[in-house]
Amino acid sequence: KKGMLTKVLRGMGKVPAEMRPQLGQLANEVRQLLEGELDKRLAVLQEKEKERKIAKEAIDVTLP
Repeated sequence: KKGMLTKVLRGMGKVPAEMRPQLGQLANEVRQLLEGELDKRLAVLQEKEKERKIAKEAIDVTLP
């Protein structure tokens, strides 16, 4: 909510009309890149959490 990208998008109305398409396209590209990176990191974290749970729940079949 308080990020730079949000500020840029909210300030689009103050930008001259001839610059809006370029700025909008650039802002959308940045947003897509950021969202892609966040999705990748979230997937890694979820996989690590899954592995942690599996390791925690492991049963030692050699115990009496």
